[in-house]
Order: sequence, then C-alpha cells, then structure tokens
Amino acid sequence: MIGIAWRENRRDVGLRTLVMALLLPVSGGLMITVPVAGQESALSSVKHLRVDTDTIYSLAVDPLDYPDQSYVYLLDDGAVKIEADGRGRETYHQVIQILTQEAVELFGEWSLPWVEGSESIKLNWVRVVTPGGEVISDGPLHQQESTLPTSQLVPVYTDLKMLSVSVAGLAPGVLLDFSHTRTTLYPAMPGAFSSGWSVTTEAPVLRSRLVLDVPVALRMHIRELNLDFEREQYDHDGRTTYVWATSDVEAFDPELFATWPDDGQMGVFYSSAIDWDEIGSWYTELTRGRYEVSPDLEAKLGEIVAGARTLKDSVRAVHRWVTQEIRYVSLSLGMGAYQPRRPEEVFESKAGDCKDKAALFIGLVQKLGVDAYPVLVNQLAMADSLVPSLSEFDHMIVAVEGAEGYTYTDLTADLVTYGAVPFTLQGGFALLLRPGGRTEQVRIPQVPPQNNRVVYSIVGELSEEGAFTGNYRQTGMGAFEEMLRSMMTEATQLSGRQRNQVARAIAGEVFPGASGDSLRMFDPHDFGVEAQLALSISAPKVLSRLGESYILTLPLPLMSDPAVAQELEQQLPRRYPIDVEEATGPLETSWIFELSLPEGWQADLPAGMEVASRFGTYSAQYSQEGSNLRVVRKILGLRGKEPAESAEELIAWIRAVAEDDVQYIALSRPGEEYVKR
Repeated sequence: MIGIAWRENRRDVGLRTLVMALLLPVSGGLMITVPVAGQESALSSVKHLRVDTDTIYSLAVDPLDYPDQSYVYLLDDGAVKIEADGRGRETYHQVIQILTQEAVELFGEWSLPWVEGSESIKLNWVRVVTPGGEVISDGPLHQQESTLPTSQLVPVYTDLKMLSVSVAGLAPGVLLDFSHTRTTLYPAMPGAFSSGWSVTTEAPVLRSRLVLDVPVALRMHIRELNLDFEREQYDHDGRTTYVWATSDVEAFDPELFATWPDDGQMGVFYSSAIDWDEIGSWYTELTRGRYEVSPDLEAKLGEIVAGARTLKDSVRAVHRWVTQEIRYVSLSLGMGAYQPRRPEEVFESKAGDCKDKAALFIGLVQKLGVDAYPVLVNQLAMADSLVPSLSEFDHMIVAVEGAEGYTYTDLTADLVTYGAVPFTLQGGFALLLRPGGRTEQVRIPQVPPQNNRVVYSIVGELSEEGAFTGNYRQTGMGAFEEMLRSMMTEATQLSGRQRNQVARAIAGEVFPGASGDSLRMFDPHDFGVEAQLALSISAPKVLSRLGESYILTLPLPLMSDPAVAQELEQQLPRRYPIDVEEATGPLETSWIFELSLPEGWQADLPAGMEVASRFGTYSAQYSQEGSNLRVVRKILGLRGKEPAESAEELIAWIRAVAEDDVQYIALSRPGEEYVKR
C-alpha cells in the first residue's frame, strides 16, 4: 500500500558512529564543559571556551512556547580530544528541560554503551535541578553495568557493555543535567577514528557546541552538512582546536518521504585521513592464512560437491552447505570482531559469524579453482563512500568472480539462493577486498522492482445459496520470497493444531466467518520449490441482500490511503526532495480474485483503471466472461529521487489510485433485476 513504510527509515541515521547511535535515549551530542574533580579537561589551555552552567540554567523556557515539544535541549555540548594513534577521549554534557510526562518516561532510564577492553566509560554526574538551580537530586538513583543478553535465535557474543542509569526527581518543568566520558584505549585499526555530531536534533537546541582538539600535524577528513554558521579554529601548544558553536537551533521536522542526506539537518563528520586501500591493507594482514583448508575439510569438500555436474553446481553446493549447515553464531570479542577464525575451526564447531562463514566459503571455492573475495557492507545499505572508515560497515559478504563479473552472496542468509543477496543490502556501497590489500569500491546490485513481486490469489466457486469454496495462495519472488521463506522457518515448527489455527486466521481475513484447512507450506531451505503458501477456504455466506441484488464484498484490500495525500498536501510548499522508495517501495503487489458464479448470474462491474506516474503504476481490472468473474489489482513502486516540486504529482497519483475504492459488487440471478451502482 502506498505510504506504508516498507523499510527502516534512513533519515535519522548517518550523523553518528555505531556507538553513538546506541546511546539511549539521547539523540543529540553530549559534551562537557564543566570540569569534574580529577578529570583532565580536553581544553585546559583554551579557557575562554568554557561554559557557565548557571548561565545555561537561566535559558529555561516557558513550556507554552513549545506546545509541540516534550523537551528542549538548553545545552548540547562536548569536548573531544584525539591523539595521532587514534586514542581519544569524548566527554559529553547535556542540560535538558523536561516539558511533559512523556519526557519523564523517556529520560527516567537510559543506557551508555561501550566496548570492554578497547574503551572505558565514566558517568561524571547526573543532577535534577529547578530552573533556579535548586538541586532536587544529585546523583543517579541507580546505575549498573551489564552485558547485553544473547538471543537464543541469533546468538551474538560481544564485548559491548551497557551502563544503565535511573534518574530520580524528574517531572515536567525540571532540568536534567548530566555528563559522561568515553575513552578509546585501543583503536581496532591503529590511527583510525571516526565520529560525528548532530547540530540538528529531534528537539530544539538553545546552545549547541562541538569542540574537537587534535595534534596540529594530524591529517583529518572533516565533512560539514548544511551548516548555517562558520567553525572557528585555534592553534595552541602544538594542537589545533576546532569549534562548531551555534544557538537557537530549531527541531528537525522531517517531511514525509524526504531523501537522505537532505539540506535541512546540520551536522559534522570527522575521521582520520585514511583511504579505503589502507583499510584493505589492514584487513588483508588480519586474514593472512585464514583461507587455508585442512585435509579433513578438503575431504568434506569432496562430499559436498559429489553430486555436482558443473563448476557452478559445485559452487552452489558449497554455498548451501555453508549457509545451512554452519550455524550462525557471532563471536565479536576483541579482535575477533574483525578477524575471521580459520576454516577448520569453523568446520569443527559447525558455527560461525559472517566473517567466519565468508572465510570458510572462500577457502572451499578456491580449492575448486574459483576466485572469491570478502566484501565489507552495511546491513541497511547505508555506508557512505565519502567517509573512509571501518565504522561504515557492520557485515561481510562474498563476491565470486566469473566471466560475467561478480556474483555476490551473503553466507549468513540461509533463505536466499546463491546469486542473490538480501533485499536490505541491495544498492549499498561496499568495499571489495582483493589480495595484497587492493580494494574495489562497488555497489551491490539491485533487483528490478517488478522482480520483487508478491501475488495473492483467491480462486473459488459461489453456490446458489451464497456460499464460497475455494483456495488462497500467496506466492513470493525476490524480496517477498525472502520474507515468505523466513515466515515458513517458524511456521514449519508449528504443531498440527497450531497450523489449523493459522489456516482459520488467514481464512477469516479473506472472508469473515470463513474456515480454512489443508494449509500447504513448503521447505524454506529448498530452493528448488516455489515459495508459496496455500490453503483451502470455505465460507457459508459471502453475500448480503439489497433489494433485488446480492452484494458481494470483495476480499481485496484498497491500495492507497488518501490520508497520506492529505499529509503531503499539508507540507506544501515542500523543501526536501522525495525518496521514491520511501513513498512506494521498489515492489510489485498483485491481488487476483476469480469467482465462478452460478449459471446465468451477472455482475454489475465498475470500469477498470490504469494510472501511471514517475512514482509507480496502478491498474485495476473488472471483468466477467461467461460465469467467471475476475478482479485484478496491481501496484508497482519504483526507485529514485524526485525534486520537491514533484510532490503535487505524487499527491495526484495517490488520490487517483484511491479513486479505485470498489469494495462491493452487485450480483443478480437470472431473470432478476439488479440495482445499478
């Protein structure tokens, strides 16, 4: 349906590293300017940069001036000190005015993440005060260090720790003043660092400032987004201090379906001046000797490819074995977060994570004479090609080289056939790592929208008494095949009684009061079978009487929501370009309803329609041939970026699709008049 989010929104991601993105519930930067006893100030020699906290408290606002906000940042401030080897200290300080009970719930408990062994975390203070400075609570109500729980479905063992904090005394009108420091002790890649700062946040910011202190000789990448102010720069004692300071920053109110990056959110990225080849060389050293296959594993390879007739069949057999027989378990501990285990270790344990599985697959196909290489990607296709940094990536897949180019495959995606990659990876920037440290900057291929297809089919017969008997089928291809196979993984574990309950639930969605049975599923791991769910449906009554006519409620959804058009219209004139994917999704959805009517029955059919635009196409067909009534609705979304002024065309298309609001069809018996629509 138009306007339904089909993918995780990308607008709010990108201004922070992974660690900062995990900071809850804070979404603006946190930085400190008030020294704490025993704490070294990153800016001790730049004293005029310090902030008087009492002055910040005096900025307290009248809640009536912010009727649409739950809270306001009086201060969003910080000091970051980085050394040439990548070690550093980030100290953050925020003063937040709580305006509503919703904000009380939001900031009553929050967590600070850090990576044990390579980082340390320190909560400097937490205070709740009145705007006049009277202390309500001085210190956290409770704080506790913990390890993230490990899911039994997708086990992930990591060094990531959480410092959970509870705050007492919060209420609408008070100020929350808190600070913490994160210290990088051992960067994963020596000399590498990357982080960012959001000037614009989800709430107004009265004072925003980032202070970055580095050695004068340190080479850096600095990328500024949409700033409406100039940064300042100071040299002192062999170091350079950059200052980004501004005031009265409005809250970011994103327009519907806005592209990212846009020209509304302000932010700063900074990172070490490394390039992608340096990252490739570093990773090559980590993987030296990590693709070697032991004699026992080579013997297993012979078993795996025993039935293969061609080299491609052999590669497919290896792919299926690695994806489906090697259990996914992430062991991201220390350098194990980056360095794969040796293939024989993975083989013996029958478990591994993305990089372990990639190394195992590469080692095995190399034994077949096939060239394959690790590829660093972001799981949401959000890596930025302009920011050479390890933090851009959080996943590894493999590229198999052939006469026609690369074939990409994700060895953790056990429900995606060889030659395809998960939908969420498609279109993303990736770094292919060739031998010797050489890299290739690539884009993961995208499947055409019409190949991401789902077809819902309802075919049956109507009796003279108005009862329906027939079948329901759901068939998925591309992205929908991936989703349907994932659903089947859980469904195949159901008991017979539970399957009957599922069948009844689906039937009830098709026709109220209908019963379903003979639920037909498929083996989600068998790529030789079509991804299709089917069941039989019977409903004792699907007609209602209206005068001399019989009214049939169509078991098909409407494909457009006029409220989306109304929301878009309220945002005119529009400022930001439109992300077509966010508006419609690069997907094709078809609903087919075929009904065999009793002999001589006639349907009063509406006219069909077809509406095309740069955002997608929609068609509706209503026909009767003999006793066969057929209704087909199909919508195809597209990809791309369209200018802000195209919003009116999008609105017009959504409303045009919404004109196909047929929910009922009038039927008449032979010799009886029917009421015209």
